[in-house]
Amino acid sequence: SINESTKLTAVYSTSFRAPGTAELANTNTLKPEEHKGYEIGLQHNEKNWTARIVRFDTDTSNAISYVGGTWGSNNYENIGKSGNKGFELEANSYIGDVEVSLSHVIQDPKDGTSNTRLDRRAQTYSTIGFRGLSWGYDWTSDIIHSGDRLDGSNTLKPYTVTNLTVSKKIASNWTAKLKLENVFDEKYQL
Repeated sequence: SINESTKLTAVYSTSFRAPGTAELANTNTLKPEEHKGYEIGLQHNEKNWTARIVRFDTDTSNAISYVGGTWGSNNYENIGKSGNKGFELEANSYIGDVEVSLSHVIQDPKDGTSNTRLDRRAQTYSTIGFRGLSWGYDWTSDIIHSGDRLDGSNTLKPYTVTNLTVSKKIASNWTAKLKLENVFDEKYQL
């Protein structure tokens, strides 16, 4: 801690991801992904708000990537090494009784062999969230934005979707919930 309100953070981690069932069903020779990464961050807390910025850097060996094909063919492969580095900014505060949160990521996902941008990964993405209680209903609204993504020789366009959830406790063990995803019917492709 630098002082009562501000602290530095540092994390080094290793992990792995085993291939999923669908990945193995099509490509039974896949190896698990192995990850190494670190984060260095600065976090500041005040009475009504919190902010955090993190610098991250990860390396992956045996990265699993979708390469296309027909059902039963090798749709996935281990592409060797990949990496991702960037910054993440998070902020949280209240406007009256409404909690407002912001998250923004700037990253550089790269294929470690060809040093090109990895497919289907945006270089920027953001979320703005609102949470509150009105007339006895808990509600949340999230606005999610993703930058463009490469998909082979195609570029998938950026998109912004808005999701809304409203819930009400109707008994001690029962809650009714209504969830609307992509409220404004944004046309996009993952």
